[in-house]
Formats: sequence, C-alpha cells, structure tokens
Amino acid sequence: MSKRKRGQEAEFKIILVGDSGAGKSCLLTRYVKGQFVSEHQ
Repeated sequence: MSKRKRGQEAEFKIILVGDSGAGKSCLLTRYVKGQFVSEHQ
C-alpha cells in the first residue's frame, strides 16, 4: 500500500449489498452529500 503525503485525500471504493428497498442509495447519499432522502423512489 502506498503512503499518502500530508494534505492528500484518501480514495476508497465500497460495495453496498442488500435487498431492494433496504436503503443502500439513501445510505450512500447521506455519506457522500450529507443529505437524507426520506422518500423511496
């Protein structure tokens, strides 16, 4: 694993697994944008 220099941002890749309607997209939106979507589309 390479070392980061001070001030560099870390990059992560994640996989969300779950049933339809479980809230995967909502969780991702909450984490990335800081918004909460209360309605299922």
